[in-house]
Formats: sequence, structure tokens, C-alpha cells
Amino acid sequence: LDQKCKPFLVPFLIPEGSQERALGAPSERLPASLPFSFEASSLHSVAPFRRNVRRKSRNGDLVAGGQAARVPLLIGADGLHSVLRPALNGPEVPFFTHQVAWRAVIKGQEDDLPEVQVFMAPGRHLVSYPLCGGLRNIVAVEERHTWAEEGWSIADDPAHLRAAFAGFGGPVPGWLARVQETHLWGLFRQDVARCWHRQGAVLLGDSAHPTLPFLAQGANMALEDAFVLARALAEGPDIDAALADYAAQRHPRTCKIVAAANSNARAYHLGGVSRLVAHVGLRVVGRVAPGLMLRRFDWLYGHDVTR
Repeated sequence: LDQKCKPFLVPFLIPEGSQERALGAPSERLPASLPFSFEASSLHSVAPFRRNVRRKSRNGDLVAGGQAARVPLLIGADGLHSVLRPALNGPEVPFFTHQVAWRAVIKGQEDDLPEVQVFMAPGRHLVSYPLCGGLRNIVAVEERHTWAEEGWSIADDPAHLRAAFAGFGGPVPGWLARVQETHLWGLFRQDVARCWHRQGAVLLGDSAHPTLPFLAQGANMALEDAFVLARALAEGPDIDAALADYAAQRHPRTCKIVAAANSNARAYHLGGVSRLVAHVGLRVVGRVAPGLMLRRFDWLYGHDVTR
């Protein structure tokens, strides 16, 4: 099944890695005295105003190793391997979702349209869309029972990618033939965190709600988190009240998004009778009510976090 859809209710797509440029490189406009790149060495407690952190410079060198930093607010936007999350929720181990993904970037064509294309088959699917600079992004996902390691930067042979998707038609064979290098990573996640904040420490982004990439909402949820948190801090009577308000607003929505991404993972990889029934249903709905499939995501794409 080849399902093409143009960006829905959003003015543009921001490819991963381009968000800072698209937002105008805000870090370049911030005061030079504002500290960046703190790496937490340990968090035995989250007592107010005292955090055990190691500061790293822009080039990665430790410049204040092992010192206790005094901060009025600690925001843990440190991803799936968050140091703050277990301090708030206890020890947790990310679990393998039995899916792996290849990522590759190839040179695009002059007539590439600004649309996302999804190709699905039993146990696998491939997503592709054009990037700025005349490039095209490819993300190809395959179900697997085992995985030895986790990471975003595991180099793999492009021949493995081509072999896994050899049965795909349309433009896919031509795209994969142009892949010169690719990376493979295992898709791991955790459940949405039970506790998002305590005593002036708060989670944001993947540290609070890691998700599978099947709704392309990971970065967007983090941006929404940041806006809601900033507004809560600006309008709240104190930090604790602001963090409680932030978590109350964001927890239900992020749970719903993560659940929808999990559902998409199952739907993309249907096989056998289930796949045939689903495809017949999609074709019927497409003829009878062409916009229905997109309207079922109004709650997601129609949400304006600034209101």
C-alpha cells in the first residue's frame, strides 16, 4: 500500500537536526553567561537548589567536574537515558520494541514533491520525504525479535537495507539503489513517566515520554512541553505550582500520542487476513469519505499549544 499525504494542518515540516536553524538559532542570542552543556554525574536526591552535576564545555571537556551546582530549577531534557528520571521515578530500563530502523539520506530529484510517502508491507514499512538542500530522507523499519545494542549511530551495510526491502515497488528500489551509507538502530522506549516533577526538578521531552517514531511527534512533543512549561513558570505563583500545572496539562496528551504511535506501528506491519481486511477498509473509506482518515488525527494536528 502506497499512502501519500501532504503535511496536514501544519505550515511546514522541520527535518530532524534543522530545528535550531529553523527557529533562528536561539542559543546564539542568549547571554554568554548562561551555562550550557551540563552533564549530570549523579542525582542521589532532588533536594531544592542543590544538584550534583558535572559541567562540560562546548567541545566536551570537563571544566567543573564533580561540583554541586546551585540552581532554582532543574529541567531534565536528557532523553531516553535521562539521569533525572530515575531520581524521580526509581530505576527503569528501556525496553526493546522488537523493531529496528535504517536511516539514510540520498540526493533528491528536481521534481520531488513536498510530500511524505509511506510504503507498507507485513513486518516492515518505509517512509521517505524530501529535505532542504536537494536531499531525500529515508527511514525503513523492520520487525525483529532480538537486538544486541541500542544507538543512533550503528553503521550498517546498505546491502542489508536493500535486501530487507527487496520486494517493495514504486520508487523504493531506485531510492535504495542510491544509498551509499546507512545506519541502523534498535527502537527502545519506556512508558510515560509516572512522576514528572518534584522539589524544583522536572522532566521534559523524551525523558518524560519517549515514543516510537510512527507519528513523527517526538520533537513536537518536546517543543509543546517547552512552551507549556515556560508559560506555567511565567504565570504560576511559585515553581512548585507551575511544575504541577505543567505536568497536569502535558501528561494526558503525551500518553495519548505515545499510544497512537504504538497503534500505528501495529497498523503499518499487518500481514495475512488482517492486512487484506484493513486495505479493503481503507479503499472503501477513501472513496466514500476521502477526508475521514486524516480527520481522525484532528486532536493531534489541530491542537494549538499557544492557546
